[in-house]
Amino acid sequence: MDNMLIAMLLGLSAASMPYIVSRTIAFGVRIPSTEFKNPFLKRLRIIWVAVNLIVFTFIGLTENINLIEGNNSIPLFIVMGFNLLNFVIFNQLVKRFKASQNWKVSNKIVVPLVSEHKTFNYRLFLLFPLVIFITFVITSYYEVFSVSLLIEQLVASVFYTVLVISAVKSRKQLSSQNPEHSFFVVSKFRFNVLMSLLSLGVIMTAIFGLNHLLEAGVITGQINNNVLIGTTVIFGLIFLNMLYAGNKRNRSELESDILEHNDDKHWKLGLFYVNSNDSSVFIEKRNSIGWTVNFGNKYVLIVVAAIVIFYTVIFFK
Repeated sequence: MDNMLIAMLLGLSAASMPYIVSRTIAFGVRIPSTEFKNPFLKRLRIIWVAVNLIVFTFIGLTENINLIEGNNSIPLFIVMGFNLLNFVIFNQLVKRFKASQNWKVSNKIVVPLVSEHKTFNYRLFLLFPLVIFITFVITSYYEVFSVSLLIEQLVASVFYTVLVISAVKSRKQLSSQNPEHSFFVVSKFRFNVLMSLLSLGVIMTAIFGLNHLLEAGVITGQINNNVLIGTTVIFGLIFLNMLYAGNKRNRSELESDILEHNDDKHWKLGLFYVNSNDSSVFIEKRNSIGWTVNFGNKYVLIVVAAIVIFYTVIFFK
């Protein structure tokens, strides 16, 4: 159950990526907003969705492929590596197509604004401890409580909380032509995505508990099937909501190309921002909402190196 739902979540998240980005970005490449619906780019998006859904569905349905554990498992980082390679291929295809079309993207003056989403209620984060508490009560009642389950739920809660907060606090890039309209469009889009991310986090936290009850024999197979069907429907609705929000933003957003930050030469593989002349530590992501780091900043490099060394030591210990 865990494997299927995690594969489904990863597949839907990856598949939706080209539809929730700004219309001036296609697979990490800056394009004129008027070319967002270019037939070639539309075909690439359809192929991207098909590839991700097929691959992750196969992973979820194949018994000897487990994203989490098992002697014959494919670790999660290998699956993510495949997705990264897949993205790089599409990124290079768009780069070559852009060069063949000789597209020239003019810089626009942009009004940067640091602002939180006033409409987002931080009390919604209380859903995480509520789910964990309910799981604790139920597992204690049936005497199947597990510390490892508690840790899994805490990790999932912290991960999605940090993800949502980073998106809430990320800097908005507004068009100077009509900042008020731009702010309204971007804020509405982000609120939709924020609620989708929060919903996914709460569901994933609950799924850990349900899976534990299933393995302990507290939940029957029929209940498990009903939960799986219900969760699939919910994931599908969240996926459609993100697509709807992204398309609605693209239809109403004014062109708001950011100046230096959005220059292709600073975005390696369309994913990694590297600019040693920029003192910024955090930069708004190009392919989604939230923040990424400036890998050209020496302090970021020190932190990243420390993290890599730490996990390398743990992995080979």
